[in-house]
Amino acid sequence: MNESIPLRTRTALMRYIDGHMPTGSFLRAVLCNDLTWAVLHADEENLRSLLHIVRWLHNEAPSAAWGSREAYISWISADSKSPTGGG
Repeated sequence: MNESIPLRTRTALMRYIDGHMPTGSFLRAVLCNDLTWAVLHADEENLRSLLHIVRWLHNEAPSAAWGSREAYISWISADSKSPTGGG
């Protein structure tokens, strides 16, 4: 994962992607594609890294895991033991 993304944010993203675990308000906003909420809730470190986070999501994360509130809710509700993330 991109080293320009803070370690705590990388860790939270991997817990979300691999373990289908909910995130904090900033990452939830990013994953739900809510730019206003993301910017308003980002700390300085994550605000500086926002472009890198979005690029990583676009290039590396499963498309079903992000992009809308519905995708976020569906992802955290999915069975994390399934290879596709679905139940």
